[in-house]
Amino acid sequence: MGSYTEAYSRYLHIVRTDLSKQFLFLDGKIQDYLDMVKSEIAWLLTDEVQLGGLTDVREIDFLKWMADHIPGDLINLKLGFTTISAFNVSYAGIIQRQVRQHINRLTPDKNPLNLTPDLEILWSELEEILNPEKFDIKEMGAKFPTIEKIEELWKKLLPGILNSDDVPEEQKLKSKLLLQKMEQEISTNNAEDSEKVLIEIQKKHKLVVDLCKSDLDKLLSEPKQLAYAMVAEFVDRISYAEDIKDDWEIFLNDEQVRQKVWPEFKTMANRMKIQKDWQSLVEQIMDINRLEKMRFL
Repeated sequence: MGSYTEAYSRYLHIVRTDLSKQFLFLDGKIQDYLDMVKSEIAWLLTDEVQLGGLTDVREIDFLKWMADHIPGDLINLKLGFTTISAFNVSYAGIIQRQVRQHINRLTPDKNPLNLTPDLEILWSELEEILNPEKFDIKEMGAKFPTIEKIEELWKKLLPGILNSDDVPEEQKLKSKLLLQKMEQEISTNNAEDSEKVLIEIQKKHKLVVDLCKSDLDKLLSEPKQLAYAMVAEFVDRISYAEDIKDDWEIFLNDEQVRQKVWPEFKTMANRMKIQKDWQSLVEQIMDINRLEKMRFL
């Protein structure tokens, strides 16, 4: 038995680490989606809001360029660009948090090798279905001491359960699954010990995969929720934070910034028109909340 336990533990570790590795690529997929949204924001700022003249840097790198070149005393404006440029997905924070609890089931300490059916658990599952006024579980346990005997009993009781109008559909489904479980347990019990080890690992692997899939199905909307949170925070920082309009005006009134954004500032003679056009640019930037209507919502 000792050699089988060692083999079981060794292969369970392999199965667990391999399964965990399969989820790593999901992190990259979520990050790709967020990067796409960042690129759209950068395009809006460089092309629509006309900040592209500041630098040749484009797409995501433009957001970082802004974060690096906005003066430190313009706290809110700098914070907005710093936050969005650094907004990344953490594997530990997104995927691992959801699936790790299930993957840990593939640890030998949590699931020791047991080559005989656990009848106590089986009887507790039967007890949840059977009417306690008609069936005494303790008495039945003494009368049907093996899983083969329990299976024979269940095959006799199952038709009545499935045809009863008083039994909820969920209980009927559970009853059929219990019969399948018994048949699988008997099949395992009749196998050689080496086969039992393999069957046990396969069963546990399937259970964990099903649990992970169920949790990840619920996460399908997570990338959009993350993107919304990222953009909403950015919009708040650069549009609605206290004194943010002053930050923008100070930044845009810098001589070098003016010359790069609008080269015609060098030659324009009509200062009133310049002032009006510049104020229009500030207002356009302040209307950046258009980002909230981007297509990812």
